[in-house]
Amino acid sequence: MTRGYFAISAVGTFHNSAEFADLALVPDEAKAMREALTGLGLTEMCRAPDGELTHEELYTELGTSPGPPGEGRTLVLYCTGHGHAEAAAGWLLVPPDPGAKSVDDWMTPAKLLRAVLRRRDVSQVLLILDACYAGDGAREALANALESVVQLGSATDVWVVAAARRLDEAQQMTFVPAFVDALERQARKNLAVPYLDPSTVTDLTAELMKRNAEQMPWVAAGYQAGGCRTLPNPRFMPPEPPTDEVDRQWSTAARGVAEASHPGWYFTGRDDILRRLADHLQGDSPPEPVLLSAGAGTGKTAILGRLLTAATAEARQALPPVARYGQLPTGDVPITALSVDGLDAASAAEDLADALALPARDLPGLLAALAQRTERLALAIDDVDAAGDPAGIVEEFLRPLAALPCVRLVAAARDTSVEGFREVELPDAGPAIEEYVRTRLTYASASSGRTVSAQIADACRGNFSAAVVAVDSLLRDLRAKPMRDALAESLRAADRRLDALCRRAMRGWATDPDELVTHLAAACSYSPDGRLPADLWAAVTSRLTGHDYTPGEVTACATAAAAFLDGSTLWRPRFGYVGRADERFRVAEVLVDEARQRYGPRWTGCPDEVTAILLGVATEADGRFASLLDEAPLLLAAPAPLVTRELRKTRARVDGRDRIATWAGVPVGGDPRDRALLLGLLGARNNLPQLVGDTPVLWAHHVTSPERPSPLTRSAVAGNLLVTAHDDASVRWWDSRSGTELRAWPPPGTRWTDAAVTGLAAAGPLTTVVTGDHQSFCWGPTDTAAPRALPGPATLTAVHVAGAVAVVHGSAVVVLDGASGVEQKRHSLPDEVLLADFAGPTDRPVLWLVDRVGRAWRWDLRAGGRRPSVVSLCPSPLALACSREDDATVVVDMYGRLTLPTFAAEVAWPETAAGELRSAAVTARWLVLGGGPDRRSGWLEIHPVSDRRPATRWPVDGMVIGLGVAGDLVFVATSGGLAALRLSGRTRLRGGGQR
Repeated sequence: MTRGYFAISAVGTFHNSAEFADLALVPDEAKAMREALTGLGLTEMCRAPDGELTHEELYTELGTSPGPPGEGRTLVLYCTGHGHAEAAAGWLLVPPDPGAKSVDDWMTPAKLLRAVLRRRDVSQVLLILDACYAGDGAREALANALESVVQLGSATDVWVVAAARRLDEAQQMTFVPAFVDALERQARKNLAVPYLDPSTVTDLTAELMKRNAEQMPWVAAGYQAGGCRTLPNPRFMPPEPPTDEVDRQWSTAARGVAEASHPGWYFTGRDDILRRLADHLQGDSPPEPVLLSAGAGTGKTAILGRLLTAATAEARQALPPVARYGQLPTGDVPITALSVDGLDAASAAEDLADALALPARDLPGLLAALAQRTERLALAIDDVDAAGDPAGIVEEFLRPLAALPCVRLVAAARDTSVEGFREVELPDAGPAIEEYVRTRLTYASASSGRTVSAQIADACRGNFSAAVVAVDSLLRDLRAKPMRDALAESLRAADRRLDALCRRAMRGWATDPDELVTHLAAACSYSPDGRLPADLWAAVTSRLTGHDYTPGEVTACATAAAAFLDGSTLWRPRFGYVGRADERFRVAEVLVDEARQRYGPRWTGCPDEVTAILLGVATEADGRFASLLDEAPLLLAAPAPLVTRELRKTRARVDGRDRIATWAGVPVGGDPRDRALLLGLLGARNNLPQLVGDTPVLWAHHVTSPERPSPLTRSAVAGNLLVTAHDDASVRWWDSRSGTELRAWPPPGTRWTDAAVTGLAAAGPLTTVVTGDHQSFCWGPTDTAAPRALPGPATLTAVHVAGAVAVVHGSAVVVLDGASGVEQKRHSLPDEVLLADFAGPTDRPVLWLVDRVGRAWRWDLRAGGRRPSVVSLCPSPLALACSREDDATVVVDMYGRLTLPTFAAEVAWPETAAGELRSAAVTARWLVLGGGPDRRSGWLEIHPVSDRRPATRWPVDGMVIGLGVAGDLVFVATSGGLAALRLSGRTRLRGGGQR
C-alpha cells in the first residue's frame, strides 16, 4: 500500500536585507497547502515546533534517518518564499537572513531533491516551488535530479511544479488557492482514478489563475511511465472492502453498505452528533453517561461505528482519503464497542471482558478489574432496547460501568429514555440520507441529479437502513432496466425494508403484528391522507385474521412502532403497501363494511382520514367500490378538497365528468342541509339521481346542450306543463311531472322570427309569446307547429286557465277568447301598463295590471266587471305573480321589495341581504321568492304564510329567472336548467299590505 507524505518550507520574514521585502502572506500559503495535502490523505513528515521550516531546515530533515528501501512511500515538497536567480549559482531559495552567508550557500531545489534521492524509502517525489522566477529553478532542479539519479543509482521518480515561469514574478496567495481549487475539481471529475496527475492539475491551475494573475505555472516531469502517485485522489473510492480487524457489524454500518464484503465508504452528515459524542468519549465533557436515542434504522449503529473506526490517529490514517470527509474524532483514545442485542447483564459483561482482553469472566470480576484501571476507557454500547433484559442491562450493567471513574459511556437505544443518562436525539436524517444516496449514485456513474436522490430519500423517511437497501436495488436494476423502472423498484425496496422494520418493532405487543402492519398499509394505500383509528384498525384485523384484537393492543403496537407510523390516535404507515393486490382488495372490502357499521348510513362521526380512504377505494380504477360515490352523506362528510381530488380520478369513467361537474357546484362550507340540497339538485341535473337522497329535489336537468346551446330567458307554468323561451326565440314545452321535453318550436337549427321573445305566458292549454317587434302569438291545445298571430300590437300578454288572453299595448288592454281570438273586453288605463297576469280559478278570472307609476289594478272579469280598479301602490314595479287557485297577488319592485295587495299578514324579508330578488310565485298555500346571486348560487325563499312558520331558504345552482308553483311543487328556471322541488305543509294567504 502506498503511503504518502509531505513536507513544507516557508520563509516570509527576511533580516538585514534591503533587497528582499517581507512576505506577509507566506504563513497563509503554507497553512492552505498543508490543509490541502492533508485532505489528500498525506501525512506531514516533519514540521517546526512553533512555525514553519526554513529551506535549510527542510534539507536537514530530509537527510535525517533515511528509511529502508521501499516502493510504497511518496513525498510532496512545497517551498514558498522569495526566489532569486544568479548567473553563476542559478536559481536559489532566499534564506531568512540573506546577508549571513554567501549566495553560493543558499538553498537550491536541486540540493533538496538530492537529499530525497539519497533516501531509499521514497519511490516518487513532487517538488512544488512557489516563488518568483521559479521556472528556472524547476528546469535546473529536474536536470540536476536526473544526473543525481544516475550517480546515486536511485529509483525515485521526480516531478517539479513551478508556480511562475522564468520571467514571472509570483504574487502571494495566488498560486495556492488556484492549485487547491484545481485539486478538488480534478478529484470530483475523476472519481474512478486513484491518483491525480500533476500535469493536469497544473494545467487547470493555470486556467484558473488567468483570471486574476499574470504569472503562469508549469510542470516539469522526470519520469511518467508508471504514473505519478504523489497526489492521491481524495474522492477515489477503493474497489475492495477494508481488510482491517474491525467487527463486521461496525464496519458495515460505518461505511453505509449492506454487507461487510461490499466495498465503499459512504457515511455522510451527522457531524454535530459525531462531534458531541467524540467529545464525551475522548474529551473533557462531564462524565455523565450519554444515551443516543432514535428509531430503528436511523443510523445509531453507523454513528457508533464511525467513532470506532476513526477513534485513534492510527485508525484515521488507515482510512482511505474518501472516508475522511466530514467530522472525525480528533482524539487518540481507543473506543470499545459492544452490541447487547439479546444479551443479559452477565452475558454482556463476559463479552466486554473478552473485547478488553481481561481475565474476568463475570460482572463483578469485570467491574473489579476496571476499578483498578487508570487510563480512560471509552465504551459504546449498542442495541440496549433489544437486549434480552433491557431493564437489567441498564441497571446491572450500564449504571455500574458509568459509575467507574475511568469509564466514558455512550449507549444507543431505540426511542428510549434512561434516568440519569444525558439524552442525545438524532436530528432529521433527511438531508444526510439524500446526500448519501447522491454520493452512491455518483460513484456508480448513475444519476447524481437531485430528483432521483430526493425521491429515494423521501421514500426512506429518515431511515438509513432503507436507504442502503434502496440504493443497492437501484444500482442492481440499472444494469438491465431504464432509470424509471429501476427507480420504481428502488422505492418499493425502501418500502419493503421499512415494512419489515415496522413489523419487528411491534413484535411482543400483539398476537400477530405482521397482519396489523399489512392491513394498515393496505387500507392507507388508497389515499395519501388516509389514517385508521385504533378501533377500526382492530376490527378490520380481527375480522380478517380471526384473532380478537382490542383497540388497546393496537395502540400499544402503534406506539412501539412510532418511528414507522404517522399519528397518535389515527395512524398510517410511513411507507407504501408491499403486499398482494388481492389482499389489498379484501382489506378494502372489510374496511368499508366495518366503517359502515360504525358510522351508520349518514357516516356520522366518521373521521376525515377514514373518509379519505373510503373515497380512495371508491375511485380505484377497477370500479369495484364505485357505488360509494353514490352515497351523498359520505361525500358531504368528507373534506371538500379531498372529494374534488378523488373525483378527478374518475374523469375517464362514463359518469366521471358528470360527477366532477356536480361536485364543482357544491360549496366547500356552509349549512349541511344546503350542501346536501345542492348536491342532490346538481346530481339530478347531471344524470346522477342517486345523489338526490332525501332532499326535496324531484327532478332537474339542463335545457342547454351542444346541439341546442341557447340559454333559457323566460319560463311559465301551466298545470302539468312547463314552457320555456330561449335566447334564440325558440319555445319548448315540458312535462312538469318528469321534466321530459314534449315539443319545441321552431325545429332545431331554424328561426321563426328575427325578433327576441320579450314576453311569455301560459295557463291551461294556451301559451302566448310577445316578440320584440310588438307582435303576439298563441299556441292552442292542438297547435303543434307555427303559432297563431293575435290581433293588434302588443307589449304584454297574460293567459287565464279558462282560456282568456289579455293583450296589452301601452295603456290599452284587450281581453280575447284564446281559442277564437274574438275580443271580449277592452279598457285603457291612465298610464302605460308594465305588468299583467291572471289570478283565480276557472270560474273566477281576475286580471291584475300594474302601470308605470306603480298602481296595482284589479279587474274582475266575471259578469259586471266592466273596468279595473286600483287596489294598492307599488313604486318602481319589476315583476308580478298571481295565484291560479285564488286571488293572491304579489308585486316585486326593482329594489326587491314586495307589495302584497291581497295579503292580510306581512311576509318577512329574505334572510340574506346579498343578492337581488328577481322572481316570485304565489298560490293559496305558498309564497316563493327567488333571486341571486347569493355568494356563488341563486336562492329560493319559501313562505308558508298562514301558520306563521319562519321562511325556509334554499340554495339553487344558478340565478333564478323564473318560478312557478303547482300544488306542492315549485318549478325553478335558471339560465341553464329547470328543476322541480317538493314543498311541504299547508297554509292559506289572506289579504292586504306591503312589506
